Amino acid sequence: MRVLDEIRPQDFLNALADGIVVLDENLRILYQNAQHQSVFGSHVGRTCHDAYECRQVVCDHCPLERSLKDGGSHISTRRIDCKHGDRYFEIVASPLRNSMGRIVAGVELVRDVTARVLAEQECARLLKCEKVARAEAEEAKRKHDTFVAIASHELKTPFSALQFQLQGIARMARGKSKVAISEEGFARQIEIAEQQAERMARLIENLLSVSRIASGDHRLNLEECDLRNLVHESAARLESPLARAGCTLKVDAPEPVTCLCDRLRIEEIIVNLLTNAIRHGAHAPIELIIRGDEVHATLSVSDRGKGIHPEDRDRIFGKFERGQHHDKQGGLGLGLYIAQEIASEHGGSIAFEETHPHGATFIVTLPRQLNPIS
Repeated sequence: MRVLDEIRPQDFLNALADGIVVLDENLRILYQNAQHQSVFGSHVGRTCHDAYECRQVVCDHCPLERSLKDGGSHISTRRIDCKHGDRYFEIVASPLRNSMGRIVAGVELVRDVTARVLAEQECARLLKCEKVARAEAEEAKRKHDTFVAIASHELKTPFSALQFQLQGIARMARGKSKVAISEEGFARQIEIAEQQAERMARLIENLLSVSRIASGDHRLNLEECDLRNLVHESAARLESPLARAGCTLKVDAPEPVTCLCDRLRIEEIIVNLLTNAIRHGAHAPIELIIRGDEVHATLSVSDRGKGIHPEDRDRIFGKFERGQHHDKQGGLGLGLYIAQEIASEHGGSIAFEETHPHGATFIVTLPRQLNPIS
């Protein structure tokens, strides 16, 4: 007890690690302990909203104002720019009563909770990131499962057809075929086998391209190429698919357009765009236009198919994405993705436009002198 008699109330309040401030009914500061003054400065005689917020009116949701009105204790966390910078404080406000029980003032206990608030914010951020990552992982798994199913089907179909044709050819070669076949019929079987082999080769080529892109291998074998020559070489590879689809290819390239590029990669873009046009624009003409200025070369492929449904346009360049309204057309959903990635590797881009009255146009823009991605 003697020890307590020797300690003044002011010494006790100044020893606290938390700030203590006493305010009157008009929210004017009457007293601040040492800790409160060290954080906020000395403001005795000023209102709290003027001292801390430079406001002429009471702060929104002021805990002490509520305590003075209802006689209860209230807690609030506020962000305040104090002597130590921008900090977060937890404020516990309570009323002070006189001997008659009437509220005559209020007291606030002010505690720096910046570390706690920042930790909570970081936890919230990490939780949000975790939710996003989980959603992305689930979406990636969905796409992977869909791709595996599609790839299995797309590879099995030409393989089965090729196997069937080769078995028939082998029986005829051994003289074991039960059905006589003309020379024309034999040639037709060879042609079908070649078609299926070509289809498998294109599918495997796309899979290898995706693997290369995913590995981060952006090496380019650069040489100066005339885009007209690359188009003619690519079109020659697709002569049979064009004929089977009933498509004619019109190439509009009145003059040479050269650029520094990887010949095989640019041919891959052309083949994928033409294959896409054949798949979705059968029995209609396909137009390929080449133009160039001093800086850029452009190559556009237009078909007269059904076009791209509005719901599919935001994702047509995604990996393993196939238009929901073209599922019957087959394919792995890789052609446009690969074309975009190769264009990007060359420092270029690819864009989609509607072809009126119907159809789709894909425009590849390439720099004449290479400005590749890093």
